[in-house]
Amino acid sequence: MTSAGDLVYEWHLVENGMSAVTRRDPATRLRWGGLSSEDLELLRWFVGTLGGRVFELHTGVPCGWVARGPGITGNPDMERIADTSHPLRVDAMVRLASGWLLVEVKPAAGYQALGQLLSYRMVIEAGNPGVVPVTLVVVTDQVETGFGPIYEAHDVTVVEQVDRAAGQRP
Repeated sequence: MTSAGDLVYEWHLVENGMSAVTRRDPATRLRWGGLSSEDLELLRWFVGTLGGRVFELHTGVPCGWVARGPGITGNPDMERIADTSHPLRVDAMVRLASGWLLVEVKPAAGYQALGQLLSYRMVIEAGNPGVVPVTLVVVTDQVETGFGPIYEAHDVTVVEQVDRAAGQRP
């Protein structure tokens, strides 16, 4: 609960996870929602390395808490704005035959990407007990100095852009 003067706002868990709104066609060349052009390029390359193994792709997947209170609750327009503007959105969720990948795309991967992945996993697992990401993945142009062992210690798979030239699969 947050207080702003006499107004009291409650925080509610938003409906987490994938839906028809977040589902994307991996074969399409259209812009996938919720990604910058740089992130989009990295994600398209990563999905391409997976070949025909992608069963489902979602981008901009909501997870987390949103405010509810005076001026928001009961007003469909304000509820929609609150639901779509909260900061927790997973860059991508990818389903393979072996399970789900929770993917964060960052040009330079350091603390922020790691924190986001760990936070998203916690929130998604709490809100969706049946949809547990099997693998946390960061797709990046480069890992910041010293972060390789940190990602490894947290079981995060790192896929660097340098892999792109070698044609390696994650």
